[in-house]
Amino acid sequence: MTMTSAISIALLLLSATVVNSWKSLEDQTEAMGDVSQFEEYIQETNHHAEMERFPNPSLSPDCKACHHIIGNVQKKLGSNKSKEEIESLLEKSCSDASWLRPTCNKIIRDSKVKLIDAIAKGGTPESLCAELKYC
Repeated sequence: MTMTSAISIALLLLSATVVNSWKSLEDQTEAMGDVSQFEEYIQETNHHAEMERFPNPSLSPDCKACHHIIGNVQKKLGSNKSKEEIESLLEKSCSDASWLRPTCNKIIRDSKVKLIDAIAKGGTPESLCAELKYC
């Protein structure tokens, strides 16, 4: 084998490696595009869920947080509507509030007794939050 044929073979192997690396990079880019589409879908789904929970986007953060608190407690309350059970559920109601968490915690801190009484009395989140002057 001459030096020229050895160099030709080395260049051929190097070219094949570069082509395979390029193909692998394209595959990764395509996969990232799929991930990006998935992330867009998740964001859109979360936005729709948020719109279902708070159909009026002009509601104040206090009003949205109040609806979140009362809705969560009522959903988890079941048949035991004791004030102790309501208080226990209130303490946990802001854990999934994401961007509303600070407002949610402030409302519970400032109005815990009023919230407990209102939830025990019954009513919709809309009516109770209006009564408590958060909406």
